[in-house]
Amino acid sequence: MIAENSVQEVIARIDTVAVVNTYVHLDERNGRYVGLCPFHTEKTPSFNVNPDKNVYYCFGCGKGGSIINFVMEMEKTTFPETIELLANRFGIPLIHEDSGKPHLHKEIEEITELYRRVTVTFQYWLRERPDGRPALNYLLQRGLSREIIEAFQIGFAPADGYWLFQFLRAKGYSEELLNQRNY
Repeated sequence: MIAENSVQEVIARIDTVAVVNTYVHLDERNGRYVGLCPFHTEKTPSFNVNPDKNVYYCFGCGKGGSIINFVMEMEKTTFPETIELLANRFGIPLIHEDSGKPHLHKEIEEITELYRRVTVTFQYWLRERPDGRPALNYLLQRGLSREIIEAFQIGFAPADGYWLFQFLRAKGYSEELLNQRNY
């Protein structure tokens, strides 16, 4: 497990613009960095990076978050994998803590990654799938902006839950993990 002070050091020392520039060409405009969003097709740059706060935001599709979230999304990695990747890239040594329970740590990581994947899937269903349109329209009519929906990671789950089990099995999750009831 990566020590919390190591995680904070990585976040503090990485060059946000350099990281994003490996995925998206950024131009500086009046102290801001803008480019074409990697999450949707566009002709006019609406993707913004704020290096002072280590965050990104797209005014076109509403995606935004920390630089860590950006790399996780682009690389399809877990939080610890992303911290390791960025630490290696910027030559930052990491301190690891031994929890004394390696099997428990691995299970927690698996479950955390499972929750992240399910959250992203439900967000996709809300934003992109026809089944989710009524739910999205309802949220917008209730006064929630797309930014709020994104910030709170609101999603939509279809009534038939079996598709989720099949989807997660196809992504490599074991039946044993998916059938656990203690989380």
